[in-house]
Amino acid sequence: MRPEQAPTFHAQYMSERIRETLRTVKNHALTSVVAPMGYGKTTAINWYLENEKASLDATVMRISIYSDNLMMFWRQFQKAFSSTEIADSILKTDFPDTRAGLYFFMEMIGDYLNENKKIHYIFIDDYHLLMHPSVTRFIIELAEHAPDNLRTIVASRNVFVPHKSVIELGNRLYMITKNDLSLNHTEILSYCHLCGVTLDDPELEALYALSEGWFSGICLCLRSYAQNGSMPLSCESIYDMMDEVLLSDSEESEMEFLLSLCLADEISEDMAVFLSGRKDAPALLSDAISRNSFITRLHDNRTYRLHHILKECVRRTFNKLSDIKKKSYYIKYANWYEDHELYARAIEMYRDAGEWSGLLRVIRKDQAMELSYFTKDEVEAWVNSCPVETLKKDPYAILVLMRRYFSWRLVPQMYELKSIFIDAVTSSDTFEAEEKNNLLGECELVMSFTAYNDIEKMSEFHRRACELMNRPAMTMSNRGTWTFGSPSVLAMFHKKAGCLDAENDAMHSCMPYYYRLTDDHGMGAEYMMEAETCVLRGEMNHAKIALRQGQLRAEAATGRQKEMRFILLCGLFIKLEMSLVGAAKQLQDWYENELSIISEFRSPMLITTLDLCAAWYFSLIGETLKIPEWISNGELEEANLLFPAKPVAEIIYNQVLYAMGRYDDICAREEKLSDLCSLFPYVYCQLYLELQLAASFVHLDMPDKAEQHVKKALETAIPDRLIIPFAFFDELLPYLDRKTKEDVSEWSLGYNEVRENNKMMITIPEALNELTGQELRVALLMTDGKKNKDISRTLFLSEGTIKQYINRIYGKLGLTGTPAEKREQLIMMVSRS
Repeated sequence: MRPEQAPTFHAQYMSERIRETLRTVKNHALTSVVAPMGYGKTTAINWYLENEKASLDATVMRISIYSDNLMMFWRQFQKAFSSTEIADSILKTDFPDTRAGLYFFMEMIGDYLNENKKIHYIFIDDYHLLMHPSVTRFIIELAEHAPDNLRTIVASRNVFVPHKSVIELGNRLYMITKNDLSLNHTEILSYCHLCGVTLDDPELEALYALSEGWFSGICLCLRSYAQNGSMPLSCESIYDMMDEVLLSDSEESEMEFLLSLCLADEISEDMAVFLSGRKDAPALLSDAISRNSFITRLHDNRTYRLHHILKECVRRTFNKLSDIKKKSYYIKYANWYEDHELYARAIEMYRDAGEWSGLLRVIRKDQAMELSYFTKDEVEAWVNSCPVETLKKDPYAILVLMRRYFSWRLVPQMYELKSIFIDAVTSSDTFEAEEKNNLLGECELVMSFTAYNDIEKMSEFHRRACELMNRPAMTMSNRGTWTFGSPSVLAMFHKKAGCLDAENDAMHSCMPYYYRLTDDHGMGAEYMMEAETCVLRGEMNHAKIALRQGQLRAEAATGRQKEMRFILLCGLFIKLEMSLVGAAKQLQDWYENELSIISEFRSPMLITTLDLCAAWYFSLIGETLKIPEWISNGELEEANLLFPAKPVAEIIYNQVLYAMGRYDDICAREEKLSDLCSLFPYVYCQLYLELQLAASFVHLDMPDKAEQHVKKALETAIPDRLIIPFAFFDELLPYLDRKTKEDVSEWSLGYNEVRENNKMMITIPEALNELTGQELRVALLMTDGKKNKDISRTLFLSEGTIKQYINRIYGKLGLTGTPAEKREQLIMMVSRS
């Protein structure tokens, strides 16, 4: 080996073969770059993107992954879009892990890309560190449905696209592998020449045998040969090789500098100055880059990154430091992250340092928002490790933790924290009497959730809080959903048969205290509960008045239209129930109209609540094709429902099963749903479960079982005069006593009349029987005059997918001509029926 000039081993090298491989990337929606560490995945893609950016004026969004934390990935994703016109919209959007969330995101990015025609690249680097199924689905969704000017590139050490998706994506997917990135003999020679090194044939063979074309290995071998005159043949791993070649001869000050940076994902110059304590840190970074290809300056020209190989080697040295020394580094990092409001990272560093007062301070500042980045087991472990005396010094942090414990259903642990909190506040000399009272009041409000579903007990907490506090709660946000996503307030707060009047009275007397504490969170809920009570009793005029009162109160909540929409959806649910028994006119296009209103909020949970309304209504009226597909398929986990809404969703799904004639499935679910409905308990859900079971057993010719469940339903409903639910199950009329049958029959006739009138309007022509369920949904929406975009919005599918369905429909039905002619033929085919 002979140096031609001073070696420059940081030189970038891209052979013509690799360049040709990369040039194909622009022709595919998704490119996966899969190869082990050190094969130049990032370097190759960065080379390609820089060339694309220069030649095509392309926009590039880079997302670097540093952990398996989904929330941190999404933060990086949002940051990548910070310079685009949709930065604010993406910042307000949660990670789209539901069907509705994916639809909203695709619609948002689709609108943006249709207006900005130049090519946009999303480059996700080091995906192997995350490998989250929801993110993989998100990436595939981008590839399948995004506009043609979006390209997604993902670099990973491991294969991440499922085999099924490889087949489905077809030419939209381009796969670059280790073999594409490995250097052959000729390319190694060219790279050596670029670095200023000449190899003879034996040396080339030795280098290839040792590196197997692995780019990082080649760099290290050449550097070793230049420094020591030999290849690092004795090294057992890349880390040993790097220790020997790059770190073994490092000066103490240089090693100290690297140690100060090795805990960071990315390092700005200011951060490097702070962490190292050296004002010349920017110069040291520039010098390190000039000498070391394993430190790179990122594309903003302000941020630096240690390659994983170098970072891991330095971390191995870091782990050998004394505990005191390591703690000093952790605390410095934590201080930096806290000062820059990167609270999740600050929490991690304070945790690793065992600096519990700092960790509690960050939790208090953050108000538990970024605790969602961590699992309940992680948080519980921190709290258990924190000395009680340290906890007592930060009672506000204890309140935040108590609220988070409730959301994780760690109620016994919540009471343990309460005991520490009370002791801390009452024995403290730090707080004035007024602030002590406010703290104690906040505690009452947080603890009220332990009595969830019991209105009067919850209100006892709220009244005590009102007596203590002279300000709204600081630990309770009024920006969340009051209903947890349930379309029925009555379902959530009817706790005991025979007590519904008392429960309604309690709601009216108790809610004003809650509103005072939370600045009107959930305003109008008590009237919605009253209205639905009246509907189920057949007291329709009273119901209409209470419903309007609730709507007016919810609509008056200025500045919180999104949150109050959940209450208004409960009002829609009530109107649908009234229309089912003929007590109110049938609502036309109600789903589409409501969808157009709530779509502007881009809230997946609002869509979930609307879909639950739709599933309930369409299953009862007999239009099973209009039931949202995710519910008819039983994919309730897809919606990420909050646990208080889960019993309601399961009962609605049961009604869908009943409408589909799947009576055995309903009976098989009895034990599961009985346990779920009694968890709080939910009497409304228990009542409908008994009716669904009874009617199913009738259809299965098991009258004794049916009679048992009718008896339970009557015991649940009659003490509160709830007769309307029985009207939805004609099969059960013979099992009712004379008085109940008389009360129910009028509403049963109304319900059957509504169903018959609806059937006359939706007769499906025999010719359409060849279509699948989803194709039939699309076809019927087309015949209603809906455009592709409207169908896309209604079914939460991309316009491209809708076009595919339409083409299949035309093919199966043998329709020919122009698109307009084929659509007209379809409309005629349906209208003739």
